[in-house]
Amino acid sequence: FILFLFCLYMFRFINDKFNLDLTYITRRLIVMAYPGDGMKGITWNNAKDVKRFFETRHPHAYMVYNLNIDNGFVYDYSRFDGRVREFGFADHSPPPLLLLVQICADIAAFLKQQPCNTVAV
Repeated sequence: FILFLFCLYMFRFINDKFNLDLTYITRRLIVMAYPGDGMKGITWNNAKDVKRFFETRHPHAYMVYNLNIDNGFVYDYSRFDGRVREFGFADHSPPPLLLLVQICADIAAFLKQQPCNTVAV
């Protein structure tokens, strides 16, 4: 119930298997909240559920991008089988233009590798 109230105005991916703070922008581009453990996993997304989501819907064809430089939001690379890229910048701030170009280039390169590749930011 608390999670429902907290997320009342957010877009969520909800079906019979998942209830995640995650949405598809396109069929290959996903935006999601931080995949954490403990309280962060309750407040944002549970990392185990996010991993299961990707392995179910995009097996071996996904890359997770961490754009937050804050040490409290470090991604566990092993949890996502090394499919994590880090391009951190300050939370609630725009990235420097050069960094934005690097992020877009990296995403484009990954998406071009296979037509089924999907990215989550």
